Amino acid sequence: LDNDGDQDIFIEMGGAFLGDAYPSAFYLNPGQTTNNWICLKLEGTTSNRAAIGASLTLKFRENGKVRQVYREVNAGGSFGCAPFRREIGVGQATVIDEISIFWPASKTRQVFQNVPVNQFLRITEGRDDYETLEQKKLVFKKADGTIPMCAPIQ
Repeated sequence: LDNDGDQDIFIEMGGAFLGDAYPSAFYLNPGQTTNNWICLKLEGTTSNRAAIGASLTLKFRENGKVRQVYREVNAGGSFGCAPFRREIGVGQATVIDEISIFWPASKTRQVFQNVPVNQFLRITEGRDDYETLEQKKLVFKKADGTIPMCAPIQ
Protein backbone atom coordinates (compact mmCIF):
# COMPACT_ATOMS: atom_id res chain seq x y z
CA LEU A 1 0.00 0.00 0.00
CA ASP A 2 2.91 2.38 0.55
CA ASN A 3 4.70 1.37 -2.69
CA ASP A 4 8.00 0.32 -1.11
CA GLY A 5 8.02 -3.29 -2.33
CA ASP A 6 6.90 -5.08 0.83
CA GLN A 7 3.45 -6.33 1.75
CA ASP A 8 1.14 -4.15 3.86
CA ILE A 9 -2.38 -5.09 4.98
CA PHE A 10 -5.65 -3.15 5.29
CA ILE A 11 -8.50 -4.89 7.11
CA GLU A 12 -11.99 -3.43 7.00
CA MET A 13 -13.60 -4.64 10.20
CA GLY A 14 -16.61 -2.43 10.80
CA GLY A 15 -19.48 -0.85 8.97
CA ALA A 16 -21.73 -3.86 8.52
CA PHE A 17 -24.58 -1.92 10.15
CA LEU A 18 -25.13 1.54 11.62
CA GLY A 19 -23.40 1.78 14.99
CA ASP A 20 -20.88 -0.98 14.24
CA ALA A 21 -17.97 0.16 16.39
CA TYR A 22 -15.15 -2.09 15.19
CA PRO A 23 -12.40 0.04 13.62
CA SER A 24 -10.67 -0.97 10.45
CA ALA A 25 -6.90 -1.48 10.70
CA PHE A 26 -3.94 -0.70 8.48
CA TYR A 27 -0.75 -2.72 9.12
CA LEU A 28 2.46 -1.34 7.64
CA ASN A 29 5.30 -3.76 7.10
CA PRO A 30 7.90 -2.25 9.45
CA GLY A 31 11.10 -3.01 7.61
CA GLN A 32 12.47 -3.59 4.19
CA THR A 33 15.14 -6.28 4.31
CA THR A 34 17.81 -6.87 1.72
CA ASN A 35 15.36 -9.06 -0.21
CA ASN A 36 14.39 -8.00 -3.72
CA TRP A 37 11.00 -7.97 -5.43
CA ILE A 38 9.08 -7.23 -8.61
CA CYS A 39 5.55 -5.88 -8.99
CA LEU A 40 3.67 -6.69 -12.19
CA LYS A 41 0.48 -5.08 -13.46
CA LEU A 42 -0.88 -7.09 -16.36
CA GLU A 43 -3.35 -5.67 -18.88
CA GLY A 44 -5.26 -7.92 -21.22
CA THR A 45 -6.26 -6.94 -24.73
CA THR A 46 -7.82 -10.14 -26.09
CA SER A 47 -8.06 -11.54 -22.55
CA ASN A 48 -9.99 -9.47 -20.01
CA ARG A 49 -8.41 -6.09 -19.19
CA ALA A 50 -7.82 -7.02 -15.52
CA ALA A 51 -5.89 -10.12 -16.71
CA ILE A 52 -7.86 -12.38 -14.39
CA GLY A 53 -6.82 -15.94 -15.18
CA ALA A 54 -3.37 -15.04 -16.50
CA SER A 55 -0.58 -17.31 -15.22
CA LEU A 56 2.92 -16.10 -14.37
CA THR A 57 6.18 -18.01 -14.05
CA LEU A 58 9.33 -16.26 -12.82
CA LYS A 59 12.73 -17.93 -13.13
CA PHE A 60 15.74 -16.53 -11.29
CA ARG A 61 18.92 -17.55 -9.49
CA GLU A 62 19.29 -16.97 -5.79
CA ASN A 63 22.55 -17.81 -4.04
CA GLY A 64 23.56 -20.06 -6.94
CA LYS A 65 20.29 -22.01 -7.02
CA VAL A 66 17.70 -21.78 -9.79
CA ARG A 67 14.22 -20.98 -8.48
CA GLN A 68 10.82 -20.77 -10.12
CA VAL A 69 7.85 -18.90 -8.68
CA TYR A 70 4.31 -19.35 -9.98
CA ARG A 71 1.44 -16.86 -9.59
CA GLU A 72 -1.99 -16.37 -11.09
CA VAL A 73 -3.98 -13.16 -11.38
CA ASN A 74 -7.30 -13.46 -9.57
CA ALA A 75 -9.74 -11.28 -7.69
CA GLY A 76 -9.47 -13.15 -4.39
CA GLY A 77 -12.20 -15.31 -3.05
CA SER A 78 -15.18 -15.49 -0.75
CA PHE A 79 -15.30 -12.32 1.36
CA GLY A 80 -11.71 -11.31 0.65
CA CYS A 81 -10.11 -9.66 -2.29
CA ALA A 82 -6.66 -9.25 -3.75
CA PRO A 83 -5.02 -6.55 -5.82
CA PHE A 84 -4.77 -7.34 -9.50
CA ARG A 85 -1.10 -6.45 -9.53
CA ARG A 86 1.18 -9.29 -8.51
CA GLU A 87 3.84 -8.43 -5.95
CA ILE A 88 6.47 -11.16 -5.95
CA GLY A 89 9.50 -11.53 -3.72
CA VAL A 90 12.66 -12.85 -5.36
CA GLY A 91 14.91 -12.99 -2.30
CA GLN A 92 18.56 -12.22 -3.04
CA ALA A 93 18.22 -12.47 -6.84
CA THR A 94 19.54 -9.36 -8.56
CA VAL A 95 17.92 -10.06 -11.93
CA ILE A 96 14.94 -12.13 -13.06
CA ASP A 97 16.17 -14.47 -15.78
CA GLU A 98 12.70 -14.95 -17.25
CA ILE A 99 9.13 -13.76 -16.76
CA SER A 100 6.64 -15.90 -18.67
CA ILE A 101 2.94 -14.98 -18.90
CA PHE A 102 0.20 -17.23 -20.27
CA TRP A 103 -2.92 -15.29 -21.34
CA PRO A 104 -6.21 -17.21 -20.94
CA ALA A 105 -8.32 -15.95 -23.87
CA SER A 106 -5.68 -15.65 -26.59
CA LYS A 107 -3.86 -18.81 -25.39
CA THR A 108 -0.58 -17.00 -26.04
CA ARG A 109 2.60 -16.79 -24.00
CA GLN A 110 4.81 -13.73 -23.55
CA VAL A 111 8.39 -14.07 -22.33
CA PHE A 112 10.70 -11.34 -21.02
CA GLN A 113 14.31 -12.04 -20.14
CA ASN A 114 16.90 -10.42 -17.87
CA VAL A 115 14.45 -8.15 -16.07
CA PRO A 116 15.89 -5.91 -13.32
CA VAL A 117 14.41 -6.29 -9.82
CA ASN A 118 12.81 -3.78 -7.41
CA GLN A 119 10.52 -2.10 -9.89
CA PHE A 120 6.89 -1.79 -10.91
CA LEU A 121 6.10 -2.97 -14.45
CA ARG A 122 3.05 -2.91 -16.71
CA ILE A 123 2.87 -5.74 -19.22
CA THR A 124 0.23 -5.54 -21.94
CA GLU A 125 -0.94 -8.68 -23.70
CA GLY A 126 0.62 -8.99 -27.16
CA ARG A 127 3.27 -6.25 -26.76
CA ASP A 128 6.94 -7.07 -27.17
CA ASP A 129 8.09 -4.78 -24.37
CA TYR A 130 7.07 -3.80 -20.86
CA GLU A 131 6.58 -0.38 -19.34
CA THR A 132 8.31 0.74 -16.14
CA LEU A 133 5.86 2.48 -13.80
CA GLU A 134 7.04 5.18 -11.43
CA GLN A 135 5.27 4.77 -8.10
CA LYS A 136 5.60 7.44 -5.45
CA LYS A 137 6.48 5.97 -2.06
CA LEU A 138 3.92 6.95 0.53
CA VAL A 139 4.79 7.71 4.15
CA PHE A 140 2.07 7.23 6.73
CA LYS A 141 2.58 9.15 9.96
CA LYS A 142 0.67 9.59 13.18
CA ALA A 143 -0.22 13.07 14.41
CA ASP A 144 2.96 13.05 16.54
CA GLY A 145 5.11 12.41 13.44
CA THR A 146 5.99 8.79 14.23
CA ILE A 147 5.48 6.06 11.68
CA PRO A 148 2.97 3.47 12.93
CA MET A 149 3.24 -0.26 12.39
CA CYS A 150 -0.50 -0.60 13.03
CA ALA A 151 -2.89 2.28 12.60
CA PRO A 152 -6.58 1.89 13.54
CA ILE A 153 -8.78 3.66 10.99
CA GLN A 154 -11.84 5.33 12.52
